[in-house]
Amino acid sequence: MKEDLSELYQVKFSEEASGTSLPKLLVLESKENSQIRRTTIFIGSDIDGTINEEHLPESQRIDSDAVNSAKDAFKEYESRGISVWLISSRTYEEVSMYKDRVVAHGGAIFEDGLGVEVPKGADVNNLPQVTEGNYHVVEYNGRSILVLAPLDSLGRIQAALHQVEAKTNTPLISSFIHDASGNVDIKKLEVLQQTAGHFSQSEALKSTVRFASAYIADPTEEQREVLKTTVSSQENLRLRDHGKIIEVYGSQNHKGIALQLVLKNPQFFFPDRHLNSVFPIVVGNKENDVEMMNEAIATGGIGVLAAGPLENQYWIDQSSVPEEVIKTTKVAGHGLKDVAPQVLGRIEQKFNIKLPIIN
Repeated sequence: MKEDLSELYQVKFSEEASGTSLPKLLVLESKENSQIRRTTIFIGSDIDGTINEEHLPESQRIDSDAVNSAKDAFKEYESRGISVWLISSRTYEEVSMYKDRVVAHGGAIFEDGLGVEVPKGADVNNLPQVTEGNYHVVEYNGRSILVLAPLDSLGRIQAALHQVEAKTNTPLISSFIHDASGNVDIKKLEVLQQTAGHFSQSEALKSTVRFASAYIADPTEEQREVLKTTVSSQENLRLRDHGKIIEVYGSQNHKGIALQLVLKNPQFFFPDRHLNSVFPIVVGNKENDVEMMNEAIATGGIGVLAAGPLENQYWIDQSSVPEEVIKTTKVAGHGLKDVAPQVLGRIEQKFNIKLPIIN
């Protein structure tokens, strides 16, 4: 017999906290053993190939029709008090740029899950608990960052890159583009700019600000093979090969673990809301998104697989994600806009509620 949920969940919106710019947030209240439990809904979306179209030059992606469609989709969720976060392998600066473009409010998980932005209003003296590994806090441009990697990550990555250079007798073009005096190597910066398609050297320079990873541009085949061997032989280093670009990460942590951190610490990541839990919806398209989809589904949430590079095609084997994952047919942000009503409908069915629009 189907459980009657009609009296279990009440839809409310938390008010803005006094003296802050926190938005109203959807809160579902229920009773459990005579105790009131408060749950909110959270969407975490990948960027490349999920929001934007990867075949476009970097300078054209953020202003594309696909990104505008993703923004429309996110507005549908935000108008119902659902928080939208971006979860990407990109740097904090790059993710922040997309955040400013497509979401009104929300957080950021970056460097493939190794960095998590601390929300405004969160108590950094009462840091969240982690179930795997550890983290440290970095202050950057007036914001606190949780780095889910050892303190010496960048040093170990740089040492590995030096080993590759010594073995191949060829310099690498990486995000470590400063010389011994701390000056930027303009020639290396130009290669980074051109390889990733950045519109300006300023954008390329921002992409080098990393907390637990490195970025290698245009490696030779010898460098690629030596780099893979070197990284695989060292504990807590991992690598993603994108062809012209290789990224090396200073931890085995991934997007799924970063998502788990947010879900297990709702009062920290959604301050002043008095929450007990978070219902996750995650959106992605590549193999590095599978862990966070599995994490969302395992906690009762929803996964969305974005189509690409063409309609009705997918970057990964569909059998690698749970059967209940919603699959878009249109590519990137166009698909996200297309399935937004389906996602909202599944939420309403799950909680037996009607999601009102905030006035």
